Amino acid sequence: MPASQSQTPITIVITLEALSTAPLGCYGGSIGETPTIDDLAARGVVFDRWTSPVDKPAGLIRRWLGECKELLETEAAESIWVTDDPLLNETDYDPIFGECWMLQSRVGGPIVAGLDRTRLAHSFFELMDRIGPDTTLAWLHSAALRECWDWVEVPLPDPDENDDTPHEEFVDDEPETPVEPLQLPDNADVPHLHLDGEQHPDLLFSWMQRYSNQVFVLDTMMDALMQFLGERPFTLIIAGTSGFSFGDNQWIGHRAGPLRSGDLRLPLIVSSDAPLRVPSLTSADQFPNVLRAAIERQPCMTPATWVHRDEEFKPLIETESDRARRVVTTSSWFLVNETEDVTDAKLFLKPDDVNDINDVARLKPDVVDRLTTGSTI
Repeated sequence: MPASQSQTPITIVITLEALSTAPLGCYGGSIGETPTIDDLAARGVVFDRWTSPVDKPAGLIRRWLGECKELLETEAAESIWVTDDPLLNETDYDPIFGECWMLQSRVGGPIVAGLDRTRLAHSFFELMDRIGPDTTLAWLHSAALRECWDWVEVPLPDPDENDDTPHEEFVDDEPETPVEPLQLPDNADVPHLHLDGEQHPDLLFSWMQRYSNQVFVLDTMMDALMQFLGERPFTLIIAGTSGFSFGDNQWIGHRAGPLRSGDLRLPLIVSSDAPLRVPSLTSADQFPNVLRAAIERQPCMTPATWVHRDEEFKPLIETESDRARRVVTTSSWFLVNETEDVTDAKLFLKPDDVNDINDVARLKPDVVDRLTTGSTI
């Protein structure tokens, strides 16, 4: 019996390094199109403030694998693992899953000719090839968004664009000097740039567009995966295991520049029969509970949990980081301090200041003191 026609329920986990909330329409993104993921989110559970407790290379995925080991051994014996992440090794995943595959990864290099030839698409094809009729859990972890942006969508001309010369009375007597169009490198290298104000004015937007192309590949492959499953009962989890900076603190890249909340606020979407958005601050350490509910085909949120309302300082999530001495997220605040000196701490109002624009540490010394001393009373 083909895997797609099996009636054995299956849980599929898709985790990705460098998956930001920025390009996803279900998180308010507008730089690209993600119709499959948005539709899944519209019918499933979306965690608005899913926050990572670790900021280290491959740190969150390693933590999840370790914390899910016992669960998978007891609840999902027929499990498979596929990854292209070179930062992981066999000791991270081999003792946990029934079958494991480490794929060859490509970093940078040439742009490919078609979406189906991308590194990310290749990983999805491998996952689908490995899923059998008795598979109860399939987990794909990819680092493609971190290492290889190898597909570029060719923009088509807009048929509605008006190229008529403006009427004489509206022509500026002193037109500005035209800016030459920006040409991004013709390769799959991922940017790691500091914006100093001297670059091309379209640089940030152009890189955001190229990133959105990669996320569109993800969206397309999600659609292909669900078509492959056919009528088979499934629960699907999509999660980021690290974020990406787009102009945060004037940086573009993965783990680029000082740590900011864009590195820690990650997407988590779980397919479900009942649409639900979770507004509460939630630690990504809750992932094993989400996975257990999916395997047992139970809701990942109870009514009592959903109606709970956060307090100003509770819950409080401390993030382990190799880029900062103290990182704290609460319902109302995000504090980051790269040094031991409390006067260096930066404080941002949450959830309003999504991109950490306004440092209000000087105006809120009592909050800074409370968060830096670790007091939650």
